[in-house]
Amino acid sequence: MTGFLIYAACCALFYVFAIYVLLSKKPAGVGTRERKRSKVKDVRGYNRAVAKLFFAYGTVLLLCGVPTILNIDPIAATIVSFLGVSFASMALFVAAIKIEKRYR
Repeated sequence: MTGFLIYAACCALFYVFAIYVLLSKKPAGVGTRERKRSKVKDVRGYNRAVAKLFFAYGTVLLLCGVPTILNIDPIAATIVSFLGVSFASMALFVAAIKIEKRYR
């Protein structure tokens, strides 16, 4: 249970970062795509989309950790959590690229 609470605190960091991005005046981004972020025309809309992306990612990560606290086979819970986090991470970067293309 303590491990899940630490995991949930790490997921909460995505919520904190999403709020920071939402209030930011400069375009925020995912990764090190600095050149493409500097070409963003609608900064407020871009930051709002990135903040929604981080809220969704934090929620998906939190849901991927739930099987570890349920009374199911630990190996099955680990596999479900690992696959969920892997696919969520890939979806995060694909969505970030689409958001950048939309607001450029």
